[in-house]
Amino acid sequence: MKKKLLTLIACCALLASCSSNKSNQSEKEETLKVSTEKVELTDSAFFAQTRILPLETTDASLVQSINAICMAGDTLFLLDNRQQKIFIFDGNGKFINAIHDIGNGPKEYVALSDISIQNGLLAVLCNRPYKIMYYSYDGQFVKERNVSDYFRNFATTDRYTYYYSTAPLGKRIFNVYDEQNGTEKQIPFPDGKYMGAEAQEEGTIYRVSAGRQVTEGHSVLFTWPFDYTIYKADNGEVKALYTIDFGERTLPKELLEQPMNVFEFTQLCAKEGYVHTIEDMVENEDYLIFKTNPWIFLIDKQERTVKPCSFIRVTEFMGGGSNDYLAVKGTDMLAQSYPPFLFKGLMRNVIAQNLLPHNELADQFARVYKELKDEDNPVLLLFQFPRK
Repeated sequence: MKKKLLTLIACCALLASCSSNKSNQSEKEETLKVSTEKVELTDSAFFAQTRILPLETTDASLVQSINAICMAGDTLFLLDNRQQKIFIFDGNGKFINAIHDIGNGPKEYVALSDISIQNGLLAVLCNRPYKIMYYSYDGQFVKERNVSDYFRNFATTDRYTYYYSTAPLGKRIFNVYDEQNGTEKQIPFPDGKYMGAEAQEEGTIYRVSAGRQVTEGHSVLFTWPFDYTIYKADNGEVKALYTIDFGERTLPKELLEQPMNVFEFTQLCAKEGYVHTIEDMVENEDYLIFKTNPWIFLIDKQERTVKPCSFIRVTEFMGGGSNDYLAVKGTDMLAQSYPPFLFKGLMRNVIAQNLLPHNELADQFARVYKELKDEDNPVLLLFQFPRK
């Protein structure tokens, strides 16, 4: 009996070990080589759903720039860095409120960095002063707490807040704040790559991209400048998830050593097709999309493939598209913003050529086109990831 019991325990331990190894293997860092086969990202061919969202235009809701987007249920939050405002709209684009608490006192801020959703509240990262302010979904102030230092971006879960920033000469800063215990720790990262011109100008940092290098949705993902690894933050810790092999698009090391300014560097990368930044990651269980300076790339998690795409095609009938988008934090969606003049111009061509089909999405586009004025807010297109 004792022998049988020991055998049973050994078998259980072996099964547990196999299960653990399988789990660890699924989270083990992988190197994925970019395929030569391109993929077409069109709403009808790839995305599960496309929504067109004209944002209501009032004197209180005039949007000048959209620098970050997050969603909670059917409520949409837009960060406008140009005005230091946060605009709140419902799922139909109707304006709810705007947050613009400028000042130096409690319940006020001078400058904003980022927004997120945490524990049923809108979390707002301020960089002057260093603090997080929390608001209800209709824009009412709830509370605030100080932050230890300047951070450019952040991401949140119910328990953890992840702070992200970079500093001159490739310094990487990634801190984790435990909301439950009120403790903060810094995750050590070795210094990364940086532009050679930084070494000649003390205290200067050259940023070559305006995208977001930390995002949240299915999980919290982040990258570093001039680095091809995508990292995941989970349960207060971080790990490398994927390293992308861009092949001939890989940025030559010696290019960073040259004393070029940002314009010269980005122009050269555009000419040669070099990738210098991975940003704006959006994912679900099956796919991960990310943006680089020249291309968009799609990771198929099951097939372990990475395929390039030159742009997201808005609809089959509009025939055009853009390689620019924003990750909608807290979701598996991405968003594109079209100024009224651009949206109307595209639609005008479609209608002139009699290319508008008879379906629900086309009807929605036609209604927006008919009602849209040149002075109105941008039109948002929201694309939702499919599932296998």
